[in-house]
Amino acid sequence: MRFSLVYISLLLSVVAFPQYRNFLVHLNQSEGIEYKLLDGTNQRLDLFHLDREEISGFILSSFKDKLNKKLITDFEQDTLLNKICNSAVLNYSSSKFKKRHQWNKEQRIINYALKLQEVKYRRFYSYAFQVDLLDFSPGHKYYFDRKNEDNPLQLYEGEYPKVKDPEHDDYEEPLPIYAKTELQMVDEFFNRIERSRVMNELYSREFSRIGIAVKMDETSLLCKKRPKMSVVLIIAGKQNIGVKKKDRLERLVQMDKSYE
Repeated sequence: MRFSLVYISLLLSVVAFPQYRNFLVHLNQSEGIEYKLLDGTNQRLDLFHLDREEISGFILSSFKDKLNKKLITDFEQDTLLNKICNSAVLNYSSSKFKKRHQWNKEQRIINYALKLQEVKYRRFYSYAFQVDLLDFSPGHKYYFDRKNEDNPLQLYEGEYPKVKDPEHDDYEEPLPIYAKTELQMVDEFFNRIERSRVMNELYSREFSRIGIAVKMDETSLLCKKRPKMSVVLIIAGKQNIGVKKKDRLERLVQMDKSYE
């Protein structure tokens, strides 16, 4: 029995090794990434051609707004952190983003990558999760119709119809379901991380740098699944040195000046 457990552990480590190797090789061959900060719109996302850099820019811009409202010094995006997040999100399988305990195992390899890249900040927190991109409330029934291409996602409200003939008396017009808008996606992103410890870490003032990368989970498209976007987020700060706290009145004065 003991031998079997050791054998299984070794087998699992061998299976996982190519994934880690691909991540580190991709990281070594990549360059730093800087996103343009953008404001989201009410335009619906194109899930089949998701602009990963644009989405990251939307999210970082929203981070800036939220932190300003909390009177916290802006986080600065870090090109090296973006680079590490990008390699991770592209090389890790979608299963790594579904449950928190699965990502906990990846922390060591992320920390190793941070050291390899000689990131100057020594305090890190990484997080991976998925964001639901379907503009349809969870818990309600829906179906996938491969033959009906009126809707790009081919998802429709309710149950699969028994009558498909439009001339039949019992025929009901399918109600298509669409992807979220850019603004809805950002809201869903923050709803997702506010249920974790990430926002507490952001508000703790112990971190000052941020990196992010996203990708579409293609296995969630063109099937009876809710389309999901995978995200890797890293925040960083100097070890044992919190971000300098400013007097509340001083920060209010600075914010007031920014509107002049």
